[in-house]
Amino acid sequence: MSNQAGAVRQAPVEKQRLASAGETAEYIADLLGQLDKMAQTAGFVRLQYLLRECAEEAEKLAAAA
Repeated sequence: MSNQAGAVRQAPVEKQRLASAGETAEYIADLLGQLDKMAQTAGFVRLQYLLRECAEEAEKLAAAA
């Protein structure tokens, strides 16, 4: 019997790159916007306030990058 019996073939690995600071800040701002909508739906006013502050800061960082 072969030692390879039932072995799963792996797909070629694509070269991964890290996101730039601007791309990361944009992603974070988008994520915070989604969390803000969820907080609004649940009625978490204080959390909404904090998330909006964070989103504004992330948008500033994205614009500066």
